[in-house]
Amino acid sequence: MNSTAGMAGPWEDEEVDFLGPLLSGESVLVVTDYYSRYYDHVAMKFTTEKMVSALIEIFASLQRGPEVTLSKEGDSNVGAEQIQKSNGC
Repeated sequence: MNSTAGMAGPWEDEEVDFLGPLLSGESVLVVTDYYSRYYDHVAMKFTTEKMVSALIEIFASLQRGPEVTLSKEGDSNVGAEQIQKSNGC
C-alpha cells in the first residue's frame, strides 16, 4: 500500500483489483482507499469499464458523505428548500 503522506483526504487514491473468475463465472471487484485503508467488494458477472467506474464512484460516495443536503423547512415554508454545504462532518 502507498503512504498517505501528501493526500488531503479519502478517495484521492484508490486501488482496484479483481479476484477470479470464481466457479460461478463471477469475478470479485475489490476497491481499497489508500488514505483510510477502507475496502469494499462486490461480485460481478460482467466487468465492463462502465460498471467498474460506477461502482468505484458508489463506494467513494458512501464514504465521503453528502456534499449537499436538501431539507424542507416545515409547512410554513412549503416549496422552500434550504441548501447546506456539507463540510464532511
